[in-house]
Amino acid sequence: MGEETGGRIVSYGDKIMTELPITRMPLSISTKKFYTIGANDKDMHGIVPNIKVESDKSLDFVIDKIREDLKYNK
Repeated sequence: MGEETGGRIVSYGDKIMTELPITRMPLSISTKKFYTIGANDKDMHGIVPNIKVESDKSLDFVIDKIREDLKYNK
């Protein structure tokens, strides 16, 4: 429950630093790509929750769900 995380489940790392020959601008080249378990190349996003709720509304959402569950299980 919540919002999509800011981190990525597919990411790049282990970079090599160099510079462009004419402008001498720095350039980094990634040499590895990391995948979280079950991820593929289409998963260039953070972890998406099963239930999407804006962070400022999450506490009220959980309290309402608990109250609903308590009424249902009486």
